[in-house]
Amino acid sequence: MTQLVYDGSFEGLLTALFEAVEYRFDAPKIIENHHYQEELFSKVHQVITQENKAQRILTFFEKKLSKSGMSKLIKLYLYEDSRKNQLFLELLNKCIHTESKAIFNDIVDNTILEILQIEKKVIRESHRMKAFVRFQQMENGYYFAEIEPDFDVLPLIKHFFVKRYADQPWMILDVKRQYAMNYDTKEVIFLYLTPEQLSVMAELKNQLHTSEKAYQRLWKSYFEKTNIQERKNTKLHLQHLPKRYWKYLTEKN
Repeated sequence: MTQLVYDGSFEGLLTALFEAVEYRFDAPKIIENHHYQEELFSKVHQVITQENKAQRILTFFEKKLSKSGMSKLIKLYLYEDSRKNQLFLELLNKCIHTESKAIFNDIVDNTILEILQIEKKVIRESHRMKAFVRFQQMENGYYFAEIEPDFDVLPLIKHFFVKRYADQPWMILDVKRQYAMNYDTKEVIFLYLTPEQLSVMAELKNQLHTSEKAYQRLWKSYFEKTNIQERKNTKLHLQHLPKRYWKYLTEKN
């Protein structure tokens, strides 16, 4: 077995796929460098991200898959589980040996079925983030929110929030992945933050606008008064609003 170790980026993964085919490794296993562990009887191939190789694989996928298929590919990458690397490799092999563009119609195939199931999970998580984001207005007028989704869904919810809050400057921080989506009413920029920047942001997020403090008190009061004990159904409530999301909800703090 040969382990292809890459830098964790999308371009790095595509480069690893290219080299798995280029060098015809025996039983290749693609793995991110931060997950790499030495294994007995396995060789190691260090993948150096190369834009030209990544682009060739991406172009190949675009030729072999429909627009819907490419969307599934992106969601597979955003899934982040280590299993995704092998699924990419298996899908590439299917694309090489299949003429039809309708690869994802073969739902009896284990690889295809797993990718479709992953797509559903990622889409469901992105929908939840659209519903559970709670913005807070800062002293400088900016609207700020924190999320901690199971998967990397910030790119999937970008257009939703741009359309919904087009005339307001806002930032959504993915605490788990330490990067943010910033909108200044003109364009969205993804910011990858250093520990020092995260520390400064942690201090700034407590500097709320005066009207925000009043709004939060009002919202909590409304939530408490509409929470009728006789109609309380904890099990159903947790199904719709899992406890892992409570940390960043105004009404739960």
